[in-house]
Amino acid sequence: MRGPLDHTKIRDEKWNHTHGMVRKYANGNPKPHQGWDLYAEVGTNIYAIADGTIEFVRDAGAYGKQLALNFDYEGTTLFAFYAHLSAILVSQGEMIVEGQLLGMTGKSGNAGGASITPHLHFEVREIARPGTGLVHRIDPATILGYDTLTSREVDYSTQMTRANSPRFDYTSQMSVATDTRPGEVILQPVP
Repeated sequence: MRGPLDHTKIRDEKWNHTHGMVRKYANGNPKPHQGWDLYAEVGTNIYAIADGTIEFVRDAGAYGKQLALNFDYEGTTLFAFYAHLSAILVSQGEMIVEGQLLGMTGKSGNAGGASITPHLHFEVREIARPGTGLVHRIDPATILGYDTLTSREVDYSTQMTRANSPRFDYTSQMSVATDTRPGEVILQPVP
């Protein structure tokens, strides 16, 4: 399994661009973010994280140009979701191989504002169209099996295998590094 981009870095190096209850509503209550916002200049190539089939391609709503890749993970069907794209190079029903070019990042949907850092919104889902909130969404860290929730840039242009890529449930096996700057979050595996 590979990452959706060649170089993976959380947008603006901020915790609120990761998965979970990491954002706040105007009244201060916790607000969910369904995936990762990965820094990527407009026109950056996006890739299939695994072999699979394109479940859907569409241009709609806050996600703008988007696609979902149906893939198998340890006997379970999951969906890799890519959003805010500028170009989509695949079609619904198309068979895809891991690492295949799927399209390019963009600023479609609600990512079009001038003050918004360009990024790929990436999710892992249990069903193709889960609606709002976190139900039927999985933190990509659990599936991709590497510590991408970091402010350090990680190069995934070379393919990783399960043998050399540790898998973890970050909610129970991660700790926050103590040498971070304000607003910076670095999660690392607990020894």
